[in-house]
Amino acid sequence: MPKELADNYLGAINGALNNPNMASDMKIPGAQKYTGVILDTELARYLAGEITVDEALKNIEAGWEETTDDFGRDAQIKAQAAALGLK
Repeated sequence: MPKELADNYLGAINGALNNPNMASDMKIPGAQKYTGVILDTELARYLAGEITVDEALKNIEAGWEETTDDFGRDAQIKAQAAALGLK
């Protein structure tokens, strides 16, 4: 990769990571299930015209609530706080 292109690429990544509005991927147990399974599945179903936006939202909420309960709500809250560098 040419240096100019690499500098541009790394500059864009650095700018995104240092943006106060940046939200990183979840770093909690089950993160892949929340986003890679539940969210992605319901978005794909909505985009394919299988369900309405309201149904997608309802299904995502139900799936996320179930996943949170499976891992333990208090444990998930603590894990998210630790991922954000909070107490």
